[in-house]
Amino acid sequence: MIPAYKEEDLRLPKKFAEQVLELEIDVENNVFTIKQIQRLMALYSKAVEFYNGKSDSKYLFYQDKLQKLITQDKVLDMLNSKAKHDHQESKVEPKEEVKTDPKTKKELKEKKKNMKMNLIITNKQLKKHDVKTEIIKKHVSDQSKEDEIIQNNLSAQKDNLKKRLEERRKRMAQKNTPKEEVGQKKTNSSTPNQIPVEKREGAESEGKTNSSGTNSVGDNCSFKINFDSLQDDKFSDELMNRLMILQKGYDDNDYDNDDLFNEEAVEEEIEKILNKCDEEVEKILEEDRQQIEYLYEDIANEKFEKLAEIKGEYKYRIKMAKTEEEQQELEKERDIELQQTKNKYDQIKAHRVQELKQKHKENKEKIKIKREGIKKVTNRVRRSASRKASRLASGIVSPRIKKERSDNHPTFTNFMPIQNQAELKQDLTKTFERMQANKPMELPKGPINMNALVKPSNEEE
Repeated sequence: MIPAYKEEDLRLPKKFAEQVLELEIDVENNVFTIKQIQRLMALYSKAVEFYNGKSDSKYLFYQDKLQKLITQDKVLDMLNSKAKHDHQESKVEPKEEVKTDPKTKKELKEKKKNMKMNLIITNKQLKKHDVKTEIIKKHVSDQSKEDEIIQNNLSAQKDNLKKRLEERRKRMAQKNTPKEEVGQKKTNSSTPNQIPVEKREGAESEGKTNSSGTNSVGDNCSFKINFDSLQDDKFSDELMNRLMILQKGYDDNDYDNDDLFNEEAVEEEIEKILNKCDEEVEKILEEDRQQIEYLYEDIANEKFEKLAEIKGEYKYRIKMAKTEEEQQELEKERDIELQQTKNKYDQIKAHRVQELKQKHKENKEKIKIKREGIKKVTNRVRRSASRKASRLASGIVSPRIKKERSDNHPTFTNFMPIQNQAELKQDLTKTFERMQANKPMELPKGPINMNALVKPSNEEE
């Protein structure tokens, strides 16, 4: 333990600053003696003791001055020569005992001891200060390096994830291309007037099919079917109404001004519609799978970034913690927050996937209902057409040429009820009488009837 200084010790000599200044000037001009050096060293030592006793940092200033003075070459040479001279004199001259007061000796010993202790403490404090500074600098540099490594790692993982997503999109595009080409060829072969289906780019763009087909089923029931979208309610209602008109127009009890049902053409159009329904269902299934996959990837990316951010934040806080208990508490908080974040993103993923599945399920149900409705209506139309074809084959009804198409091929598209037996006999009698009288047969003014036995409905007798 360092003994306390007395009040008389905590004082500087009179005119301390002037004496120090004069001696320092002599030293700077190299005009000094050994006594002046010793006097300046004594003043420096006194200043170190004085300011150190007051816990003032100025003692370091005078301590540095003392060390610089001692390390000068001329001063060292002078001190060494003085030491040699004293040593030689001590050998020649006999030793003289200096009688001093015991109290003075004790005080001198204590002063020397205190000076040594002060120098040791000062050196230790300087070393501790330097060590703390080095530790702080090292910690700051290590933290900056770790932050840089974390940022580089995050950026590398993001780039890797983007590359994987891009490669997966390319693979999905390559897988979907053959299916779309096959479906397009099939559609083009069945519908000559159909416009090609546009390619779907990415998971977010919606596929659109723009095609049109024209079907003439007589003058009274000619219509055009547009396949802009099978999910369009307006189009579906229009299609159902058109088919109902077709079915309603062919009543078994009314054949006047009725058209012959072109069964082959309508079958072809019906097949196109059903194929379109199947294609839309397949497209919805494919979009469902792709959107769910993209959703998984997006949520995984967000989850990864959030977890990395939490880990980096707690890593820095744990390093800055002062005690092990505080570090353990921070580690527990980190684990809890990481688990909560994982559960949160799992719930978000499940909720979004459920929404997507519900949406696609509703779309599939709509298409399924419309497809079943189209089937029911077309089955009724087919049955009606079959009955009329059987009537035509059995002679119950007779066709007549109604008009010629643009390609100059006659189309038998109109039906009319056959005359009763009395009218048929009357017509046969008149025809036979004309043949006996060698009179030319009067042709009807309207279109020529293919069956000479049947009288046109608009011809007067």
